[in-house]
Amino acid sequence: MTYNVAPLQLIPPSDSPEGLEDGRSGAVSRSRFNVASMMYRVPRVATVASAVTLVAASAGFGAFYAWTTGNHHGPFIGALSVCMALGLEAAKPFAIEGAAAALRSWSPVRAAALAVLSIVAVTYSLTAELSLMAASRADASATRSQAADAADAAKARYDAARHELATLPVTRPVAALEAEIARLKTTPRLAPCDDTGSKAFGKVSRRVCGEIATLTAEAATTARRTELQTALAAAESDLASAPLATDADPAAAALVTYLGALGVRADAAELSRWLALVPVLALEVGSAFAVLLVGGTHSVSSRPKGVPDSVSEAAHKASGEAIASDVAAFGTVPPLPALAAQRPVSEASSAALNDGGATASGGALKAALLEHLQEHGGELRTGQRGLAKALGTSTSELNRTLHSLAAAGVIALSTAPHGTELRLIG
Repeated sequence: MTYNVAPLQLIPPSDSPEGLEDGRSGAVSRSRFNVASMMYRVPRVATVASAVTLVAASAGFGAFYAWTTGNHHGPFIGALSVCMALGLEAAKPFAIEGAAAALRSWSPVRAAALAVLSIVAVTYSLTAELSLMAASRADASATRSQAADAADAAKARYDAARHELATLPVTRPVAALEAEIARLKTTPRLAPCDDTGSKAFGKVSRRVCGEIATLTAEAATTARRTELQTALAAAESDLASAPLATDADPAAAALVTYLGALGVRADAAELSRWLALVPVLALEVGSAFAVLLVGGTHSVSSRPKGVPDSVSEAAHKASGEAIASDVAAFGTVPPLPALAAQRPVSEASSAALNDGGATASGGALKAALLEHLQEHGGELRTGQRGLAKALGTSTSELNRTLHSLAAAGVIALSTAPHGTELRLIG
């Protein structure tokens, strides 16, 4: 197939003020059209990125779980388990989307088969994610419980040492007491203090041995005071390094408090097990419906959050006015940059765009449709209602434009079970 570019007088001679003014107007119009188009690409990119990250996270959990369970029988079994997990995770969102599409096209057998595959994939994914999440929460709870028990034990030691230390009298240092005891033992005519029954144990021995016993008891008290002071310092250090949170599962404890305020009694340990299901369901639902999420925003352009409807309508209006102003200025629709860069414009394409004197709005719709197809790689499968919304036109006008371009040989138009298939020719 050969392509020819129809000669177009886009800009009048450069020495004409009118030509310069028209050129500026066309450049401004195309700039407005590009800005408006970018506004509707951002949600699509964000949606695709969200879907990819959710599927990747779910696949990562499934692969890790498969490796930890299969590796017990050797690395070969572990590798096969990982391949199985990755295959199921990759097939899961597409199987769910395919089952939904099969139901829409009244294909019950295909829908049932894809539903079985979806259930198997979701079941495995739930098992893997719930096992890992539950184990992670259990490990964290056990660590916090041990830390809380250690903090309680340190506080008990601190209180006991402080209480006993308060009951002990003030004593002299052990070295001074031992020196005094040694001096008393050199007293003349002193009998051994443990030999109270001998004749040598007289009045002097009784007095000196009594003093020695008192000093020995005071030395023992001093030694005990030193031990208690050391234990008190160690307990203070343990308490200072102990974590502030003493609950095994702070989230479950907080929920118990909130439910108690509402009159509902709950057990923190049971709630902790249920809380492990929350991130699992969030990840599983997000990854399972990832393809449906992307498909839902693929054909319907959604306005950015916080932008009123009037701005979205103004963007569509700006797109139409931009091309319409070019049509009025140049007498024909200028070739799209993406189309001109990737494939030549055939005579049939030029004739279809101009449509033998068609209105500016019809030419703008054809140009916008062709650019929309080029952005999707020249092929698109979607519903006409969603495509009409994306292009800012009615379904009937879009249908007429599609058949006009198909009759001119610019696009290939066919009806599929999941919508309309469009493909650029050439």
